[in-house]
Amino acid sequence: MDIEEVGGSLWVHLLNTRRIKDGKTIDVLEDLDRMSDWLTFYQIEMSADKEEQRKSLLILRDILIRLVDNFSTNAPLPELNEFLQSKPTYWNIDLQEGQLVRSMKAVNPAYNGLITIIQDFFDTIDTFDLQRVRQCAHGECILYFLDSSKGGRRRWCDMEKCGNKHKASKHYQKVKAKRGARDENQ
Repeated sequence: MDIEEVGGSLWVHLLNTRRIKDGKTIDVLEDLDRMSDWLTFYQIEMSADKEEQRKSLLILRDILIRLVDNFSTNAPLPELNEFLQSKPTYWNIDLQEGQLVRSMKAVNPAYNGLITIIQDFFDTIDTFDLQRVRQCAHGECILYFLDSSKGGRRRWCDMEKCGNKHKASKHYQKVKAKRGARDENQ
């Protein structure tokens, strides 16, 4: 399976389960086998009821995308809160390698994978300005990323892929315009 590891955080990887490849939108969550591969890749607990897990992931992804895209104007906070309340959780503490480690667990174990993603979202917003979660500026890309650049002006999900494509396209247009102007003058 072709997994795009762009984003920098598990919940942003969920946003990036939709992407454009060869001009077509691909949605990893549309197919249960591809979804299972994605969950396995990110070591997310898989539910016995894969279809219910898929529906919950689609809902969560949609809410988080709208939250990122509309953070300052029309954030879907009531919808996010309603979604969270529908998945009752509790805190758990374990001893791992001599350290106490806290984790959130779902009352219904079928939702533990979802809770892992939600916990990652909470960890991110505790330490990161949500307005620095951005969608790639390349017109043919729909991936999101955490802008951790010093100046906060990162525009591309990946400079090698989208940034270079954009710069090469602009260069080509500039060269083409110069040739056209030169041909007109002759």
